[in-house]
Amino acid sequence: MSSQPPTPGSNPNTATLRARLQAWCVSMLSIQCDAYALGVALGAGVVYLGRGEAPLSPAVLVVPEGHGGALEADRVAIAPVLAVDLLDAATSPAAARGLIERYAAAGALEYWQIRIETLEEPALYQRNASGGFDRVKPDRQGNYYSGFGESLVFPARWFADQPSLWVMMRHWDIIDD
Repeated sequence: MSSQPPTPGSNPNTATLRARLQAWCVSMLSIQCDAYALGVALGAGVVYLGRGEAPLSPAVLVVPEGHGGALEADRVAIAPVLAVDLLDAATSPAAARGLIERYAAAGALEYWQIRIETLEEPALYQRNASGGFDRVKPDRQGNYYSGFGESLVFPARWFADQPSLWVMMRHWDIIDD
């Protein structure tokens, strides 16, 4: 599923697409985390221990600011503010739903599922009052609003376009034109 090598019979470009998208997501989130002290964005290889279930291995994990002590080598023991899974075509809808439920039960505040082959339609979820997740759709202008950082507003098309760091920093007024 997430952060795993491509399955036999999958698109031969899946590993390349996954690596590129993962690097871009880490870059995008690192800009926000560094600029607004939201936390630390981590990439491949990090394992979230969760609450009593098998560990989760998201492609990207954001740990809340001030919780550096929760990092134990390649393991994270505190609930992430954001987890991102990059799913390939071999991931069934049932497996994708299972991941949503596991991240909700594990205490993540926000969870993104991005299907590598259909970057146009990422599924973004935010924690609701009952402890589950609600799917968040872009607004009429096509922007997503993150629940973990009020400054993290971005066009839905960014997953497909993967704009440069400079474009993203200008969008968030971190640098001037």
